[in-house]
Amino acid sequence: MDKLPLEIVTNIASFLPTRDLGENGQRVRPSIASLSRAWQSVMEPDVFRELNIKHTELDDFAAVFSTSQAHRRTLLRTLYFSIVLPTYTDEQCAVYETNQDRAANDKVASEAVSALFDVLSAWGGSESSDLTLLIRIHSPMDGRHRGLDKLRQDRHDSIISRREDLFHRRYKYSYIRLTDTDKLPEIPCVSALFAQGGDRELHPSCQAALTAKLTSLKKVDWQYTEPGVYVPLQRQIREELVQSLENLRVDPAVTSFHLDVTSHKYLHHQRLPNLAFPHEQDPLSSVLHHYIGSGEKLINVRYDGTVDASLFWPYSSGEEAPEQLWASVHHVSVDFDYRGPHGKWYLQAEPPQDESDSDSEIPIDHHAGDEPLPPGTPGHYPPGYRSPEEAQAALQYEKSLDRVLDPGDGTFDSDKEDFRRWPNDEVINPLLEGFGRGIARMPALKFAELTTRLETGAELFVCYYAPGKKSGYEEYMEEGGDDPTFPDPRIFVHMDEWRPSEKVSALFKEVARRIHGLETSVTFIPWQY
Repeated sequence: MDKLPLEIVTNIASFLPTRDLGENGQRVRPSIASLSRAWQSVMEPDVFRELNIKHTELDDFAAVFSTSQAHRRTLLRTLYFSIVLPTYTDEQCAVYETNQDRAANDKVASEAVSALFDVLSAWGGSESSDLTLLIRIHSPMDGRHRGLDKLRQDRHDSIISRREDLFHRRYKYSYIRLTDTDKLPEIPCVSALFAQGGDRELHPSCQAALTAKLTSLKKVDWQYTEPGVYVPLQRQIREELVQSLENLRVDPAVTSFHLDVTSHKYLHHQRLPNLAFPHEQDPLSSVLHHYIGSGEKLINVRYDGTVDASLFWPYSSGEEAPEQLWASVHHVSVDFDYRGPHGKWYLQAEPPQDESDSDSEIPIDHHAGDEPLPPGTPGHYPPGYRSPEEAQAALQYEKSLDRVLDPGDGTFDSDKEDFRRWPNDEVINPLLEGFGRGIARMPALKFAELTTRLETGAELFVCYYAPGKKSGYEEYMEEGGDDPTFPDPRIFVHMDEWRPSEKVSALFKEVARRIHGLETSVTFIPWQY
């Protein structure tokens, strides 16, 4: 086979399937690479472009990419690194994870990540480094990992009460915490990190800690799900994330930042916890403002989750703000939960159109949840964190917050229960003011949007477009919408018939004055739903 010219081998290889499997379930191309040196040189770029390894296979991985085979390191573009946690028995499937279980999982995950970083840190790197690292974490008994046939049977047995099984709820409120992340070596060869691709949640502060060790990172992408209605743990996680970000800066190579926080969807009549207490501003929003501002080449910013005005403007009335904010950022997209971190709803019930359309005819109190829960309100940790008695109390508390069903037919009337569709002046105007003040000092900004989504799928939003940037909403402008050069800065508001305060409206008209020396055109888009 070595006698064939390389050009012919390359031509033959182009006809081979790239992803098809052989009869024994193995990929075709890796086996062909062993035919000869010529085939090896032709096949290796495909064979090593994307790899999926378990942490128990790390020694073999290191050998394949050893110093003598260093050329293979430049071929690897995507590495899926699966951390396999200790397994658990069928009997344990019916029990929430305990602190002991979590400690054992943390130990395995910490050792696996440390070993991986030791291997990758020896690779070196350059400006052309382009390895995407995806860390996935699971136990052999988690969901599909126990085997599809067993999973189907276990679900069936659970339905007919032959088996007790919590399935994913067993570890729903557990977060993998890596230890000694400050001792990890720096890695210059990774350009993107995604640490939430598996069944388990990696604590957000650990995601931030790993990011700090990747010196050639171009894209920061963190995501986590908050622990439902269990406010003490929710508050603890947020505080730990804030602490991890206070002394962290965006690496100079990073151009994109995304944080996605999935929060519990409290029902519209329920009171919200004040996660900002005892601070006036939400500490997470405020620390994110400063963290994003440290990015030297940051272009794209996206945040999904609960937010207050300090994400854009954390400065008090007597505090001098910087002349420029987020100086390199071009695009800002914030999809905010209308359940605010300060315990107040950004939305309320739509004002009645006439006297016959009043709250008295609707069985749900539209104002019951307007005020935050008192700071001293006792909360619960999820089951598995405290004693069995406290676990039962926690589960009863969670059940008490479920959606109230109609006793008549077992359904709920979403038109009555999902009534928050109208902006609350006292709560949303400060958010819009912070948004306006912030974007007014972003010199490179081309586009910014602030959006929230209703259960119906409808979107309320405010968006800004710099001169020269097309929006797609120009048809709604009274003047200047037909100019193809888009010379004016524009703000579009889509919030039904609601209008911001006079102060916010005046601010919107001036947001581009400092940067572009122009008045901003403000257009209210007709309601599209």
